[in-house]
This record gives sequence, structure tokens and C-alpha cells, in this order.
Amino acid sequence: MVLDDSERIRATLMGFGPVLEQISAVCHISAMEDRLVQTECQVTDMQQKIMGPLDKLMHITLEVDAIEAEVKTMEKNVTKIRAILSSTDALNVSFEEHLHNRQVILANIQSMRRTVGEIEVCKAELELPHGAEETLTAFSRAMQLLDSLQELEQLTQEQSKALEGKMGEERQTEETVPSAAVCVTAKPSGLTVSSHLWDPHPLGTTSGQDPDETLMDQKPAEAVAPTPQILTTMSQDHTNAVSK
Repeated sequence: MVLDDSERIRATLMGFGPVLEQISAVCHISAMEDRLVQTECQVTDMQQKIMGPLDKLMHITLEVDAIEAEVKTMEKNVTKIRAILSSTDALNVSFEEHLHNRQVILANIQSMRRTVGEIEVCKAELELPHGAEETLTAFSRAMQLLDSLQELEQLTQEQSKALEGKMGEERQTEETVPSAAVCVTAKPSGLTVSSHLWDPHPLGTTSGQDPDETLMDQKPAEAVAPTPQILTTMSQDHTNAVSK
């Protein structure tokens, strides 16, 4: 309103110039012209004194609005992070993915902490009017976030350390699991051969080598005691051969 009034006064003063020129032919107007110029200068100075602080206040308003929006975003992110760290529903998520999520959370916490520091620097540079900081809650809320960020950072680091330990135990368990044994039963002779690894070729025998030559280099196998059933079978075979 003051600016509007001063602008109307200035326009009126400027309108006196042509009138003074018209009467300059009949009277001396130099004193009136000087007073007119002085009055215009006074009005201009008053406008500048008003516009200077007003421009600064407009700049402060824009900065405070941006800070307010940033603080609201950080508050929402803190709530989301707290929910993620306390969630127990992600049972089907691997340890690696859990650990990656914690690393992302730590990066976000560090970013928010830097933002809070930048807000403090901005507050000092804004040179807020006396008493304005008490009515602007964005700055105090930003400082309160530091405690929450410190708490969440510690909790995230603890969970990351626990996940790394579980991943190490899981890898160690996978490395120490024994290979499954394979059993092959020879039904005709009633003998059972058990070994961890079954090789279709005898020890020291390759697919293109004569088994007889290989057996020459091997120690004789331990004799297997014949059972009564085997002896009976052998006797019957011998009798049949003689009869023929």
C-alpha cells in the first residue's frame, strides 16, 4: 500500500513539470523546479528503502519454503527407514539383498545429515529478522532430525554387521557339506560294493587299455569267503557239466 501511494505521488510530481514550463514565460520558476526535483528524489529514496527489505524478505520466504519442503521429505524418509529396519516380513529376501538395502539406507542417512548441515549454514546467511526464527519451525525440526539419524545409523550398522556374519556362516556351511555316497549292489553274486565315488574303469585303467594288462600291475584282490549257498550253486554247475 505504501509503495502504491508513493508511486501515485511520484507520478503527480512528474506531472508538474509541463505546467512549470508553461508559466516560465511570465514568472521565475527555478526555485519551484528545485523543490520539485528534491521532492521526487525523496519519494524515490523512500521507495528504495521499502523495496530493499521487501526484496530480501521475498528471498527469505522462497528459501524458507524450500527448507520446509526439504525437512518434510526427510521426516518421511526417516519414518520409512525406521519401518524397513523393524520389518520382519521379508523372510524370502536373501542376506545379500538385505545387506544391499542397509548400504543404501546408510548412504541416505549420510545425505540427510549433510542436508541438515546445509540448512544451518543457510539460516546464518539468510539473516532472519529478529524473532523470525522462533516462528519458523523448519530449522528446529531439522536439528531434531539429527538425533533420529544418529539412532538409525547405529541400528543399520548393527544389522549390517549381523548380516555379514550370517553370510559368512552360510558360505562356511556350503563349503563343509560332504558329497553324497553312491552304493552299487551286484545282485548275481550277492556282494555289495560301496564307495564314495564309483569309477566304471578299474583303478589305473583307461577306456582304451586292456584290462588284463592293467590287472598285471595291481595287487591281487582279497579273497571272499564262499557261503554255503554259493558252494551249492557251484556244485550243481559242476554236476551238470560232467553229465553233459
